[in-house]
Amino acid sequence: MTRRIAFALIAALHFLTHAARAGDPEAPRPAPEPKKTAEDLQAAVEVKHTPRQAGRDWAVAETPNFRVFHNESRELAEKAARLAEDVRAGAMKKWFGEVGPDWDPRCDVYLYATARDYSRDRGVPAEVPGVSTITREPDSDRILRRRIDLHCDDKNMLVGVLPHEATHVVLAGRFGPHDIPRWADEGMAVLSEPRERINLHLRNLPRHRRDDELFAAGKLMRMPDYPSDGRLIGPFYAESVSLVEFLSKEKGPETFGRFLREALDGDYGSALEKYYDVKDFDELDRRWRRYAFGEGVADNGP
Repeated sequence: MTRRIAFALIAALHFLTHAARAGDPEAPRPAPEPKKTAEDLQAAVEVKHTPRQAGRDWAVAETPNFRVFHNESRELAEKAARLAEDVRAGAMKKWFGEVGPDWDPRCDVYLYATARDYSRDRGVPAEVPGVSTITREPDSDRILRRRIDLHCDDKNMLVGVLPHEATHVVLAGRFGPHDIPRWADEGMAVLSEPRERINLHLRNLPRHRRDDELFAAGKLMRMPDYPSDGRLIGPFYAESVSLVEFLSKEKGPETFGRFLREALDGDYGSALEKYYDVKDFDELDRRWRRYAFGEGVADNGP
């Protein structure tokens, strides 16, 4: 009983003290804690460095979720590792509401000095700024390997390419046994980039519409892969980014993540009605085109 009374007295004194300060404009107030920037959060990530050793091709910079293999400066490798951790946490929080446990296995990030080295070793065109590779256990959400390959002579490597590819890795395995459809995968990945890079895609939408290159929204959502016609890759990216942004703004990114999971488990029609009150693909197409182009847009695309 004595302890309870003592606690009550302390609590009352605490309340009265703060009440008096609240009513006294001269009373000193504690300074608010400064808001942590992205750079502050990245700096808090511990990075372990292992120098290149005899018989090994790479030095390594390790964080809880990434291993950066490189022959670059320690500073660049550390910046890439911390940025990757920041992108991972941000994308998980944005689309799924929580960061979740650390990855096992971690994601391996290879930093090639030049596009030529990258193209030779990975067998991809030098013009491709980066590539992510995810190996998933068949018919499961279990990831067996995560890998990102980048080349350091791309000026946008840290600005846009690494965030884009890291977002692809985040999304892999988050939809049960289903592969995330390309339109959603690319739309969500592009939206991880700075606004000026996002707008590089969106500003082409009017031209793609004028040239009759856009897809009806339902057709885009049900496409199994990228367009087979290489001339439609640009319209595919622009529309995918715009459609994902539209749906994310309608009800929030987490709702979009839940919608996509349910659509893949069942069908798009019922998921659209449940999460967005959209009765069919035609209505979705009309609403998206009003968002993308303004009122009075009626065409439904190819």
